[in-house]
Amino acid sequence: MEKNDRFELIEIYGEPAVEVVSELFLEGAAGAIIPGFTAVISNIKQKRYERNINRLLSEFQVQLNDMKLKFDDISEERKIAFSSEFSDMIVDYVSEERDEEKIPYIVNGIRNLINDTKDVDNTALYFDVLKSLRKIDILVLKQFDYNSPEYFENNFQKFLDELSLEYDEYRFIKDKLLRSGLLISSYDKDQKEIYETLLELSKFLNELEKGKAKKVSNKLKNPKIRKDERIQLCQFGRSFIDFFAEDSSNKI
Repeated sequence: MEKNDRFELIEIYGEPAVEVVSELFLEGAAGAIIPGFTAVISNIKQKRYERNINRLLSEFQVQLNDMKLKFDDISEERKIAFSSEFSDMIVDYVSEERDEEKIPYIVNGIRNLINDTKDVDNTALYFDVLKSLRKIDILVLKQFDYNSPEYFENNFQKFLDELSLEYDEYRFIKDKLLRSGLLISSYDKDQKEIYETLLELSKFLNELEKGKAKKVSNKLKNPKIRKDERIQLCQFGRSFIDFFAEDSSNKI
C-alpha cells in the first residue's frame, strides 16, 4: 500500500480499521487477489458522500422558502444551537446514509427540527432509528399509520401484494419495527394481563387454603386475552412519523 494512500484512509476510517483491512486484504496473500482494494473502498465512500450531499442540496431547494420562514421565526439561541450543534450531526448522517431515497426524510426532519425543542441527544435518537431502517421498512411502517388494525385482519394479503412482500419478509420487517420501538404488539399487553391474572389466581388460592376465599374475581372469570396478534403504532412510532413528516398532514 502506498504511504499517501494509507494516511488518506486513516483520516477517513481511523487507524484501527485501516490496520485490520491492511492485514486481511492488502499486505497478505489476498492483496495479490484484490489489487487496489484500498482505492475501491475510498472511492465508494467518496461517491456516496457526493451523491448524498447533492441530493440533500436538491431537496433543500424544494423546501428552502418554508425552511427560511421557520428559521427566521426561532430564537437566536435556537439558531446558534442549530448551526453549531445540529449541522455537523446531520451532515454525518447524510454522508453515511446508504439509501439515497431516504435523504428526503432527513430533510423533512431538519425542517421540522428547526422550531422543535429537541436537543442533540434526542434528535440523534430519531436519526439513529431512521438510519437503521430500509426504505421497505418505512413503507411497511406507513401502512400502520394509514390503516387500522382491523384493516390488516381483513386485508392482510392485499397489504402484502401492494408492497410485493412475502409473508416471511413481512414478519422479519414487523419484528424489526417492534424491536425499534415504533410498533407495539397486543401480545405485550396480553403478557401483562396474564401476569396480573396469575397474581390474582395465586391470591385466590391462598385465600381458599385459609378458608377466606370469596367469589371468583372477574379477572379470573374473563381474562382479556386475544387469540390473534394485533400490531399498531406506539407513541414513539407516532412521534417518529411526525418528526419526519413531509407536511402538516403528518404523512412520511
